[in-house]
Amino acid sequence: MIFDVILTAGSVYDGSGDAPCTADIAINGDTIQAVGSLVYEGAQAERIIDCKGKAVAPGFIDMHSHADLSLFCDRQSLPKTMQGVTTEVIGNCGLAPVPARADDLEALRCYLGGVMGYFPDSFRGLTVHDYLNELENQGTGVNVVPLVAHGALRRKTGFNDCLTITDEAQKAMERDLEEAMDMGAFGLSTGLAYPPAYFADTEELVKLTRIVRNRDGLFAIHLRSEGTFVEEALDEALSIAEKSGVRLEISHFKAYGEKNWHKTESLLSHLEKAEKSGIPAAFDAYPYIFGSTTLSALLPPSLITDISSLGDALKDNTFKKRIIEEICVEHPGKENYVALLGWNKLIFAGGASGKNDEYNGLSLEEIAIRTDMTPEETLLSILCAEGGSASMLTMGMCEESVQAMLSHRLHCMGSDGLYGTRPHPRTYGSFVRLLDRYTREIPLFNLSEAISHMTSRTAERLRLDRRGRIKEGFSADIVIFDCETVHEGATLDDPRRYPTGIDYVMVNGVLTVDSGKPTKALPGRVLRNAK
Repeated sequence: MIFDVILTAGSVYDGSGDAPCTADIAINGDTIQAVGSLVYEGAQAERIIDCKGKAVAPGFIDMHSHADLSLFCDRQSLPKTMQGVTTEVIGNCGLAPVPARADDLEALRCYLGGVMGYFPDSFRGLTVHDYLNELENQGTGVNVVPLVAHGALRRKTGFNDCLTITDEAQKAMERDLEEAMDMGAFGLSTGLAYPPAYFADTEELVKLTRIVRNRDGLFAIHLRSEGTFVEEALDEALSIAEKSGVRLEISHFKAYGEKNWHKTESLLSHLEKAEKSGIPAAFDAYPYIFGSTTLSALLPPSLITDISSLGDALKDNTFKKRIIEEICVEHPGKENYVALLGWNKLIFAGGASGKNDEYNGLSLEEIAIRTDMTPEETLLSILCAEGGSASMLTMGMCEESVQAMLSHRLHCMGSDGLYGTRPHPRTYGSFVRLLDRYTREIPLFNLSEAISHMTSRTAERLRLDRRGRIKEGFSADIVIFDCETVHEGATLDDPRRYPTGIDYVMVNGVLTVDSGKPTKALPGRVLRNAK
């Protein structure tokens, strides 16, 4: 029999976590047709790739991506493709460009810029349907799994700064959510640390997640706090899942700030108990001891509910003084990075305008000294110059806590990669770092276990059809790498470097990386939830 492609003599890690076997893999079109001793048995192919001495695994699935807008300027999604990622879950943290109001698009550029780094002028869609169609029409190098963003739903209603919304607005959000899920979205995400989702109460989310539950969707939640109030925030998330029956995914789960590192064990234990009691709960996490978010996350959300209005707000000196006074104040349930970490552990990571590029990599404390301002004044000055679109790195985790999260049975991999001027290295390196540092350098996993955290676990959690495993009849999403030399390239000083050791990446049977080089092929698909 003649196949399109045969991968020969590789060490096949099928994604299950079981030990590998040496086998050939035959592919026709977008599907794995056979796994076994195929060449020995006389099979032929238009192309045969010798995988001897290499690991052959299912394509990696990024449970937590923020590539919603970068996919329009980098259709291949090279930061992920070059590290073996074949599928990305977008719409996370309640942040997305759709659904939206036509009169809100300019403000959205500021709102999303610190996370997504890019807002294409060509994209003017207002609905999830518009977005998915545009993505399909232009082509993509990765498969895309869409979530509906709670922040976008709430923003569309106009209730950006209200603790309680009207029944009419609640029903409008529910209608938009139902429509988006009927278009194929896999669930709902929220980011309770960011306006406008910050203002939502538990009941608002219970009502929304009942819709998600009815369609067997997933609810991904950026907790209201990941530091001082992380235990209370986890309780809130579990309460939402218990009341609605929704499947729960804790996004980038962590215990932030040195005074909270000791909470890691109890957080994991609490989640385990909830899961064993019948609440379908799990989490994703990335393999680094430092994080990244928008610089505007340092502002008090009760005062600045829309970053696009910051410039006008700061013209009022009385209001500016009030903002500065509130920046360092901790409020119950609200994360305060300044109080938690200090100005010296908040690192400027670039802005949309490039006006402050000379400060990239410096802490806000260091920038304040250079500019002869207070850190608070420095923060506001940068945000105004950047039109609100800027990001930062936050030095807040410890190695022991990260390892406990990564190795847990309820974990799967999510990069949480941002797309600003100076991204966190996790955007370019998360998946290879798990193979490199945490499998070879620090043997936290064996290779089979590490691969399962990036493939089958994620596919099963998302209810993806025929993905996440190397198995006959499954989609031919495959990565081939050298497990002895695979190495992350991205660092804090040089975060845009691609990894080494990733030799071939295949999406739906088409090579997107061939002999370590991108091919420019766009075989990815927008995956749609059939329920």
